[in-house]
Amino acid sequence: MAVTLPYDFNTSSIWESILKKGSWLVAVIAAGILYSLVLRHFAAVLQLTLCAALLLWFGRLFFKNSSGAIGTITQKGVVVHPGEVYGYRMPGPSGEFALQRFRSVRVEHVAAPISVNNSGGPHQRVYLMGDAQTPSILIARADDGSQVGQEMAVVLKLPCEETQAPY
Repeated sequence: MAVTLPYDFNTSSIWESILKKGSWLVAVIAAGILYSLVLRHFAAVLQLTLCAALLLWFGRLFFKNSSGAIGTITQKGVVVHPGEVYGYRMPGPSGEFALQRFRSVRVEHVAAPISVNNSGGPHQRVYLMGDAQTPSILIARADDGSQVGQEMAVVLKLPCEETQAPY
């Protein structure tokens, strides 16, 4: 599949899904806390409260460190905004940027996890690398054999740099 402009991307959907499922799990735990309070099972209330606190702590870490954005690349530039979970904006680049402000397309080849019990395999993360005043933007996640990064570099007339990245 050849890359054409305008190119729409959404690389925040994975984080949005994780955070939404985590918030539903917190809601189920909260219902369990209320149910245990009604039944006066205070040991269960304490345990569920600790589970909810731990899940909220991890959720906060995931939210702060989530990456990705939603946007469109056109002949004139890139329009990008961060993802959103239940009305809360996720961290990420936002704004309109001219194509001249990007210095390259970076393709990060990510190796498969070492453990055979982990799912996932080799894949790529494709970034538009900005200059000093422009953020770098994750524009695609693809299978390892994909040529989307190289095709994007040709379409945008930017150099393509390929690197290895940890899982």
